[in-house]
Amino acid sequence: MAGPPKERAVGELMQRVITRGRLPHATVDFPRYDEAGIAVARVYLRPLTQSELDACRANARAYVHRVIGDSKGSVPWKPEELEDNATAAEILAIACRHPDDPEKPFFPYGAMETRECSTEELAMLFNEYNIIRERSYPTFREMTDADAMAWLKAMEEDAEAFPFSRVSRSRLEGFCVWAAKFSGSLARQLTGMISTT
Repeated sequence: MAGPPKERAVGELMQRVITRGRLPHATVDFPRYDEAGIAVARVYLRPLTQSELDACRANARAYVHRVIGDSKGSVPWKPEELEDNATAAEILAIACRHPDDPEKPFFPYGAMETRECSTEELAMLFNEYNIIRERSYPTFREMTDADAMAWLKAMEEDAEAFPFSRVSRSRLEGFCVWAAKFSGSLARQLTGMISTT
């Protein structure tokens, strides 16, 4: 992963993002097995675009509103948990494709059909989806020290330009791990310099 782009127009950078190929994908076992222990189907999984994710969140909120309406205080579950589950169902309805023809959805009736799966099946599929999604992008763990220093310098010069709320949790965790190791290494070097003087 390289450091932040230098002297590139925003339009040019966006064009590179828009025109790049489809993100990585994978075909996995559907987590339901027959008596012989063989998966009943295979599923092609692909990461969603931001606009698809936005639609999933909106659909999930609408679903929650239909289920519990305005009676949030009298339901036996937390609305946030219901919305998280509904969002996962919406995401999988789009991300899961037919393995022989990825243009066709694995769940032809969308999230209504994914909700017919068991909780365990959805959880296992969503875990596979997250693995593929994270594999689709370079993470801070893949940075060289020079790359990470370039990002730190850019943040120091203009921290407002980094919308951390839009960075995935795993990427932030990866950056924090790198920053902690770098800080620890720097502290040891400084301690060594002080002890030799």
